[in-house]
Amino acid sequence: MRPDSSSEANRPDLTSFCFPLPGEQLFPAILDNLDEPFFLLDDAARLVWHNKACNQLYHAVSGRDIDQSFELDELLTTDQHSLFLERFDRALGGEQLHFEWRCQLSGVKWLTVALYPFRCDNRNFTGVCGSLRDITEKKINELVWLRNTNVLNNIQEGVLLIDTDYTVLTFNRRAVELFGRLDQHIAVRTGMDFFKLLPEHRRVPVSQHLESVRRGIRVEYEVKHPSGLWLFINYLPVKDEEGNVRQISITFRDVTERKKAEDRIREKELKYRALVNSLSEGVILQTTDKQVLAVNKSAATILGLEVDELKEKGFPYPGWVLVDESEKLISHEGLFYKRNGRIHPVRNKILGIRRTNGIQWLKLNSAVVAQPQPQGPCALVVSFEDITEQKRISAEIEVLALLARETVNAVCILHPNGEMLWMNEGFTRLTGYAAEEMIGQTSRAMLTGPETDMAVVKRADHCRKNGLPFREEFVIYTKAGKKVWTRAQGQSVRLAQANAIRYFVIVTDISDEKKIEHQRLEYEIEQQKNITRVILQTRELERNELGRELHDNINQILAATRLQLSYCLNNFDDCEPVLRQCRENVIEAMEEIRRLSHKIVMPRFTERSLMQALKGLVENYRYAYRITLDIGEWKDEQAHVRVKEALYRIVQEQLSNIYKHARAAGVWIRLKQKENHAELAVEDDGVGFDPAEKKNGIGISNIHCRAESCGGVVELISSPGKGCTLVVRLPLMSGETGEDDAKKG
Repeated sequence: MRPDSSSEANRPDLTSFCFPLPGEQLFPAILDNLDEPFFLLDDAARLVWHNKACNQLYHAVSGRDIDQSFELDELLTTDQHSLFLERFDRALGGEQLHFEWRCQLSGVKWLTVALYPFRCDNRNFTGVCGSLRDITEKKINELVWLRNTNVLNNIQEGVLLIDTDYTVLTFNRRAVELFGRLDQHIAVRTGMDFFKLLPEHRRVPVSQHLESVRRGIRVEYEVKHPSGLWLFINYLPVKDEEGNVRQISITFRDVTERKKAEDRIREKELKYRALVNSLSEGVILQTTDKQVLAVNKSAATILGLEVDELKEKGFPYPGWVLVDESEKLISHEGLFYKRNGRIHPVRNKILGIRRTNGIQWLKLNSAVVAQPQPQGPCALVVSFEDITEQKRISAEIEVLALLARETVNAVCILHPNGEMLWMNEGFTRLTGYAAEEMIGQTSRAMLTGPETDMAVVKRADHCRKNGLPFREEFVIYTKAGKKVWTRAQGQSVRLAQANAIRYFVIVTDISDEKKIEHQRLEYEIEQQKNITRVILQTRELERNELGRELHDNINQILAATRLQLSYCLNNFDDCEPVLRQCRENVIEAMEEIRRLSHKIVMPRFTERSLMQALKGLVENYRYAYRITLDIGEWKDEQAHVRVKEALYRIVQEQLSNIYKHARAAGVWIRLKQKENHAELAVEDDGVGFDPAEKKNGIGISNIHCRAESCGGVVELISSPGKGCTLVVRLPLMSGETGEDDAKKG
């Protein structure tokens, strides 16, 4: 049990206590002269000795001196009592302890406390020696700084505080964030060199700024960091009471968005100025008292003045004589009319300026930019274009219109860019478009359609743009969508007064001519088909006659020779080998003539069907390649004899072509009926070819002639290495129904 600290009987005599060490009277005197408080507690935590500094500290917090009535508990609150005794016991047990302690009596003190174990063997004493240090001012400063830091951490600027040696003393949270964005490899910390936070190329200029701040000069500027951020930086000298600079406050503000906005505004302003200066129209911004705020180059050029001269005098220029469209005088004050005391804008106002060589005509527009007060001054933006040439051209066109108005043909006048300037009533009759619908438009955009030959239109455009004459025929479309064949003749015309080129075009409706020409061509084509049919029929008759001659005459002669040779073989033993060979030759010749006559002579389709004829034809080629014949549901009686003959010859011709050129392994022949026409397909897996290179071959030409003679069409599909497919479509009734029926497939 720890002795009761309140018992007077157990309290040692402080005045008689001395250290059991050599020079023990001197050592307490030394401790009494130190500024730091020292004290000694016995094992019951009773104060047995203290120096003068300790007494002074106690007097500062209590207003009393330490005497025999002193109780340690009066310095401790209820919560502090157990904590202090716990640390006292640890020191008594041999630990050395250091901690901060808050004392509050009549005043408050913050102390750092050091406790050490103390033992004196010759006096049989065990206790704890302690020292105290007053850190109240430090703690107050820390609390103040903490409060200020909380304030700084809630502002948008980054804040750094450095000393005059440029060492970082403190900073706020925003500063850490900003420098983290500028360079992820650098962390702001207390005690670091401020220049390590800066890019290499900024260290010299910043050091110059800091030298100015050390002389008491405030510095601020904007700078772009290599990372792309724009920063507004403020260096502020922090002075002491005597006016000496002791520290430097540096604030950083991210102004990147503002700089970007300024750049965008600047860029838009440059674009606006470039746009205004690129306009062909003149543009002037001025107040109503003719103070020019802005003017573009075209305005000065159109008016024949220098830009500075126009800015000085304003618009309209003093001394100008102004007239309206009927050439009546206009006062300068009446140019921008007033209503209800306010200036109002004008739209498409025609204004004339009398010159020594005539009138310069302008088309004028204006708009009110600002009018702060009902009757106060306002700013106007005035735009205008020189229409002197247009006025003169209009007069020229009126003259041409008198000549073109009564002609039955369509007549129009175009600008070289294609814009319609004038048209007569004949143009309206031809196209269905009224003048107000076409003037200002391009005929190309209004009159072309699906069947218009755009290559012809492009040639006409080229001639118009380059002032060349042209004569072309092409299809146009009326407003109602009707297709009309026209012949257009164009010629450039130079208007002497205006020194301008216009294009004069006459358009003639040639639809009836085209219709007659089409009918003539159809008649000629039909005649050519009939001629082809007659030629083919004549050729077939000749082939049939030749075949019969071969079969009936030559074959009979050879047959007789064969009989005679057989007779000789029965009577001449010595000539037997020769005669036998002669007989074999005659037999072979007869067989060859038979095959040749069958090949030449057209099968009689009144006696045989097309299926039977094709099967016989296929058998002649089976030794060369594999042939598949697919006739399906072919109805022989529904096809004209001429159609069956054509199909037979086409298959015969194509099989011959495949045998000669294709080097095919397989051939597929398909014949079928579709409604009122026949469709034949012959396909092979041979080497193929480019149809564009072989289109004039004799075999292919024969196939086309036979198909066309029956009013049919031929489609040839092939490419190198991909085989070939021949598709033929013929009307079943001899081509008498024309090609349209064959094309339906």
